[in-house]
Amino acid sequence: AWKQMVTIVDSFIQHIKSAIRSKSGEVDEMSQSAMKNGVQDGKREAKMLEDFDSLQWFDNFLPKQDQFIANCSTKFSNIYKDRIDHVKKEASECLRQIQDDACESTPAISSLKLHLLEMEELSHLESALKTDKGLSTIKTNVISRFREHIITLEGTTKCDINDWKIAIEENTGKG
Repeated sequence: AWKQMVTIVDSFIQHIKSAIRSKSGEVDEMSQSAMKNGVQDGKREAKMLEDFDSLQWFDNFLPKQDQFIANCSTKFSNIYKDRIDHVKKEASECLRQIQDDACESTPAISSLKLHLLEMEELSHLESALKTDKGLSTIKTNVISRFREHIITLEGTTKCDINDWKIAIEENTGKG
């Protein structure tokens, strides 16, 4: 009877292990897609990461050499953290290009918009990744810097227009 019980328990553990490996494959595919193409649905991806992370207790039922859940969970978190770093760097570069008078700003503005949208999706992952990087704060800072640039540009443009107006009036004798 004891051997039957051991066989049943082993079979049950193997069944759960197989189901978790399958789930691991789904999360791996999702994280690789996010790294390559960006995060499209941060809430869904955060839920999948949290659900997978919650399975780490099962590693205790596996022999040391078969334990994999904690390692996979760490791998998935690191992929998303790398994506967050990538998006932050790209958004900063877009902002730099926008503020650089020598650069055409239209493509940078379009790219910045996409990065800000992805930051919004990535912000849903903060709790799942156990990170305190404050993506919403970073997004707010980027937007603030962009607004400051617009205000500066507006002031510069008004001064330039006024200078042109004065120059035209002086050269045409009107004034």
